[in-house]
Amino acid sequence: MKYSVIIPVYNSEKTIKRCIDSIASQERTDVEIIVINDGSTDMTESICNRMQNKYNNIVYIYKENGGVSSARNLGLSAAKGKYVMFIDSDDYVDGKCFEIFDSYTQSDADYYQFVFSIEANGTVKKVISWPERYVNTESEREAFIVESVVTRSINSCWAKLYRREIIEKTGLRFYEELSMGEDLTFVFTFLLSADKIERIDSRIYFADVTNKESLSRRYREKLPEQKILVYEKMLNALEKSNIKGESVKNSLAWLHYRNAYSVVNDLTKSNLGFLERRKKLLTMCNLFNSKKVAPVGLKCKIISIPIKFKLVTIVDVAFQVINKLR
Repeated sequence: MKYSVIIPVYNSEKTIKRCIDSIASQERTDVEIIVINDGSTDMTESICNRMQNKYNNIVYIYKENGGVSSARNLGLSAAKGKYVMFIDSDDYVDGKCFEIFDSYTQSDADYYQFVFSIEANGTVKKVISWPERYVNTESEREAFIVESVVTRSINSCWAKLYRREIIEKTGLRFYEELSMGEDLTFVFTFLLSADKIERIDSRIYFADVTNKESLSRRYREKLPEQKILVYEKMLNALEKSNIKGESVKNSLAWLHYRNAYSVVNDLTKSNLGFLERRKKLLTMCNLFNSKKVAPVGLKCKIISIPIKFKLVTIVDVAFQVINKLR
């Protein structure tokens, strides 16, 4: 088996057929499609059963609801392919993606990253890409990881191929205690063990953000604690790796302070009044400052100032204005 495609599914009756069709209709005997139904309560299960009867390379697994990370982890345990790919049930892939993969995997890299587009209601809103790049030395890998953290190109686990041997050898899994940032920690930790990395200028993935009920579009009460946990997980993974340079650690400092602004932005989605927001921002600043992360580089030092000195009123007003102008 060459490719294992893992699809976590929860109440996806409107999109799961399109998702599976985009993969299974390519009629490959070296592709397994692992669909993990994470306790759906709508018509998802009956649709998945019909799709399994239609295509003979679908592995369908039902589990009690436990979240997307637990579903992906179950998929990883079942996977047999040389390479693993993740697809969210709202999304779909190019109808010739495996032909594209075949042309690139001849380089036998451990990790491939592809172009993807973001669309809503059938309209492409943005195409996300980065310059092509091939990495096969330790210094290049370190530079690639730094760039990936800063540019956020590893914030999602999809539109990528992972060598399964590395996943199994390192025991890598998604952290089930994380409700956000689980993709970032997974990809980051994988890259710490990858020797050969290739970034491809070819669009194969279409992310559909039509769903207005997405978690990322709602205010999240526990976001500060989750952001801190993501930073700690990534730092712990780095300290256990064979990367000894300081540049990756410095990029995590940048991530730490940038995450604080994600919390500020998230508060703009709430119905909290100014005084309530100010109180929560003060608590957030205390939490982030308690980690005693030293900012490195001019940009990181600049963005750390409002957090370190708790300039919450200025930050709050700035983000309220910015979001009104969007």
